[in-house]
Amino acid sequence: VDATTLRAELARVRAPGYALVDQELEIGLRSLAVPVRRPGGPVIAAMNVGLQGYDEVRGLHLYEEVLHRTRLLPGVVAASLAFPAPFDTHDRRVRLYVEGLANSRDGTVAAQATFVADDFIPAFGLRLQAGRDFTPGDNAGAPLVIVVSESLASRLWPGRSAVGQRARYGSASGLEVTVIGVVADAKFAVIGEVTPRRAYLPLRQRYRDWETLVVHTRDTPAATLSSLR
Repeated sequence: VDATTLRAELARVRAPGYALVDQELEIGLRSLAVPVRRPGGPVIAAMNVGLQGYDEVRGLHLYEEVLHRTRLLPGVVAASLAFPAPFDTHDRRVRLYVEGLANSRDGTVAAQATFVADDFIPAFGLRLQAGRDFTPGDNAGAPLVIVVSESLASRLWPGRSAVGQRARYGSASGLEVTVIGVVADAKFAVIGEVTPRRAYLPLRQRYRDWETLVVHTRDTPAATLSSLR
């Protein structure tokens, strides 16, 4: 895209104060991006903390502060962070190795991956089928843990409980990770289509500098957005 076209598009977005993606990436997929501003106008929050020069320590501290303040707001039931967020267009995957896995040449299975903070299950409205959600204790100094969808659990450990089972990232020589929870399959990428084989990885152990705040509220979205700002 040439500079003139880019400037024109940015001006078009600034006028209403929001940006739309209207089926440009995928038929039936629409999304809205809105900046968080302080009274008077300046943008005061950007969840891509890497672009703001934050290292992992400062980034995690900011995430914790955002979550703490959001969870104190009236009407908020749960809040978490996620990348990719539900119905995002970004595609992230991990491969999980399980010794003796059937119907796999190298013992691995690919799964969609989402990097999340604790409390993501109620924030997303997911159903916990077994085990538990992530907690602040699931950090960089603790054993690696993971939450998996029902479809992924059934593929890796058919006929067995997945909670407590161990897998490795990438190959037989990869880092070992323990399943602590299983959640129901959910419509995550396309409305009307369940996304199978999804793995949820704790942000404190797999840091990312690009996250989306996800809030489950009793109030209307407009009321909650006003409080967040």
